[in-house]
Amino acid sequence: MYVCPWGLRSEAFAPSRPCCTCVLEGKVRPLAAGKHRRAGGSGVVCQDRIVRKLNHVPHGRRLSRQAELLSHIRLSSRPRPPMKPHRVRQICRSHNRFAPSIALWQHFIVPCHPHLLRQQRLSSTAAEATNPPHTGEAEIVPQPAVEQPGGEGAPQSTKKNKVKREKAGPWVRFRKVVDDKGEHKWPNVAVTGIRKNVEAKADRTRQSITDLLLHARMAFDEQDNYKGVVVNAMTSKYPTLEITLPWVVPLTEETQNDALGRLALEIEKFHEYAKPSRTEALARRHLIEQVRGHAREVLPDHVLEVFGSERTGIALATSDIDLRLKSRDVQTDTTPGVPPSLARRKELLDALYSLHRKKFQNSRAYILATLRHARYPLISMQDRVSGLDIQIVLSNDTSHSRDLMHRYMQEFPYLRSTYSVVRTIFESRGLADVFRGGFGSYSIFMMLVAALRHKPKGRKDAAGALLSFLDFWGHFDYTAHGVSIDPPEFFDKAANPVIPEKTKQQIREGSIKPLPPFMLSLRDPADETNDLGRKGVCINHVAVTLQNLYRKLRVDLRNNTRHSLILPLVGDVYSLNLNRRGIVERHGRSVLTNMQTSFAETAQKIREAESADA
Repeated sequence: MYVCPWGLRSEAFAPSRPCCTCVLEGKVRPLAAGKHRRAGGSGVVCQDRIVRKLNHVPHGRRLSRQAELLSHIRLSSRPRPPMKPHRVRQICRSHNRFAPSIALWQHFIVPCHPHLLRQQRLSSTAAEATNPPHTGEAEIVPQPAVEQPGGEGAPQSTKKNKVKREKAGPWVRFRKVVDDKGEHKWPNVAVTGIRKNVEAKADRTRQSITDLLLHARMAFDEQDNYKGVVVNAMTSKYPTLEITLPWVVPLTEETQNDALGRLALEIEKFHEYAKPSRTEALARRHLIEQVRGHAREVLPDHVLEVFGSERTGIALATSDIDLRLKSRDVQTDTTPGVPPSLARRKELLDALYSLHRKKFQNSRAYILATLRHARYPLISMQDRVSGLDIQIVLSNDTSHSRDLMHRYMQEFPYLRSTYSVVRTIFESRGLADVFRGGFGSYSIFMMLVAALRHKPKGRKDAAGALLSFLDFWGHFDYTAHGVSIDPPEFFDKAANPVIPEKTKQQIREGSIKPLPPFMLSLRDPADETNDLGRKGVCINHVAVTLQNLYRKLRVDLRNNTRHSLILPLVGDVYSLNLNRRGIVERHGRSVLTNMQTSFAETAQKIREAESADA
């Protein structure tokens, strides 16, 4: 029969209640601090209850119990008769739970043997809490506050330290977490969970947009209609606070009473943010000259002409750079607006193939160099340093379209800033990719002009233009009517399709199929046989999305309480493009530094030559 250190026999404990030996060896998980078990339950108690039990023992008897405990610990290594295994029940699941063995150690052993303070007496539970697995959280591990023997003979410094320790509270130790970059951080469970949810939402949004465009393409191929749904803007894994966005117009007494005026100011500020800065524009011009230089090495008799949004001045900071490949003597055999002959097209196509094969396909300066076969064959690639996308296209002459765009921008001075918002609406939802069934920059620009021509609002500013665009194309009947800009009128798209005569003949012969009835029919003012909506198979999604955005914007204008009125329209474009624009900005500053250094060296050489002549 073994005697418990408290003077109780082990048979006094129920089979499910372990004796103090098991408690001392840390084989039992304790209760949480402040919680107790009723009689008949587990024999494990919390620290406070152990302390109260020990305080009721007289001082003289406590010393005898201490000696008895020491002898018991010395004999604990001897073999013992097997005991009935108790049922271990994990009651406290806290990562910093307190073991009763620490309390027994403090009250029985340490007061009589101060030299044991140098040893670390940790139970299995405390050791597990001290070295927990890497979970990404900063954990707190309580350290046992060792009591010094009190009484009249105790030193004064010990009493002062004890008072200070009681005031300061229990000692804690924080474990720093190291991230992938080797930097220390203090993680938080809530922040980590929120970040995981945001990242998952961003991935789901991108996948949803891809699925919607694929479904629209399948319906288009089968000449079948489909139901449009609201396409949400892509979300960033690291979103930015709405109040800190660079285009936010603060709510003042003046702007509070004029929501449309505040919207117009916000559109203008967004345009200033979205367009390339001075250093970004310098990086884009440097890339254009770089591509031209590489093309001259292979095709010295050809030139690359800038066209598209980069030429008209409506390009965003992240827009592609479009270059048109043409011969140097192209002005001698063709006139503006007239497509090249068949022989000239074959010659240009061979030149494009040669340029891709000899220069860009295996170039270290560019990545993802791909030759695409379309109505206008092109080479698409990305600059390795700046991350900007370049397209070299075998396009027809676009001078007439460029002149029309300049005329419309003079007619509507706010057209350029409104276009920046509208273009971002399409880009943030993946609806601006022509190769996946979206709309290009020229088509979006003409859609905006058509809305201003057919349904102008009372306000002649950017706010009125944006509302006109959302309202017109969100409630338009795409099945019955086609849209003409010059003159501004509607027409029967079934009776007067916008296609060349050759295409009409092929449809009558049955060699090709006509466009499905749900497609947009927008006549190009620069070419009456060019339908700007023939590639936009996602038009049903566009219509439902614009209708939903128009309704939300009207509600926000009525309340006028948001920090940014256009944030639901453009989405997390600031966070999504922050890193990309930062790379272009740094590249532009590097180009500027190199230019300044080159100019300084040239000026130094000129001065040295002048001084030598003198």
